[in-house]
Amino acid sequence: MSKKTSPIIIVDAESTINIFGFLGKISNSRILSFRPPPPAKDVLEHPIFLYQPPRIILRRRKLLTRASELLLSHILSDLQRKQRELHFLIAGIMSTVWPQTANDLKCKGWIGKFSQNSWDSVRVRHPYHLAPAFETLVTIPTELQTERRALEMLLSSILREYQKRISVIQDAPFSFEFEARRYGLMGYRIERQMRYISDRDELATTLQEIYNCYFNAARYYQFSLISGEPQTNDGRLFSIYCRATIFNAHIGKNGKVSEHVRTRQLPHRDQIMFFVLRDAALRRRYNADPEYAEKVKSLVRLFPRP
Repeated sequence: MSKKTSPIIIVDAESTINIFGFLGKISNSRILSFRPPPPAKDVLEHPIFLYQPPRIILRRRKLLTRASELLLSHILSDLQRKQRELHFLIAGIMSTVWPQTANDLKCKGWIGKFSQNSWDSVRVRHPYHLAPAFETLVTIPTELQTERRALEMLLSSILREYQKRISVIQDAPFSFEFEARRYGLMGYRIERQMRYISDRDELATTLQEIYNCYFNAARYYQFSLISGEPQTNDGRLFSIYCRATIFNAHIGKNGKVSEHVRTRQLPHRDQIMFFVLRDAALRRRYNADPEYAEKVKSLVRLFPRP
């Protein structure tokens, strides 16, 4: 490794949501999918492999360390347990997208038969295949900044590689920001047409379409921020993200739209701040427009505290 490199060493909604027109319309027997698959047109034929991954080093897990983890796992603090889970997560993703490191990670005890790591069997053909990693990233506490930075760099490299490959396949530049806005507006258009539908089966199908559009809008917005692509939306994507997330939180598993939001389905306020701090377009408008700054604060307050 060159001395010039600095590796990371891992030590131990624009408008108000109107849902009242949908209340009680959906059949209770219709179960919705809360984990829709990725859009078929955006799925790669072959899995992603990184040829120039970020410099991330995991220390060797000695036999004594592994034994102590098993014996003392019940007395580990929440922070220590979270740190160990992040180490396994990073190692599993590295072995998936960078197979050259698999043998080294196996020798160090991070993957393999006795590592309790199932990520080495994942094949990433779309960012949705790494959904648990993206969900974990926004929940990492500030005490584990090194782990958070390492995981974010790894996921950012995967997203940029995905953008390159999907752009070649679709013969056009691929933008997560553009896709997030497209899905958000598509969901809003379908939502406005829903009040004119009376058939219960058609209502359930339409509601699933709305949920999928808003789900994709929220995820692609997160991918846009983590990949580091230039933000040109003037902060509007954050409003779309909040609207999409809150609307989907009104939908129950039985396919019924509730009058009250299901707070368990909403991200916490500190997770929302993860997006606010990384949205350059939002921050520029926030600093220049006091009225918009108050609007952002009111949107953030809609989400529960941890």
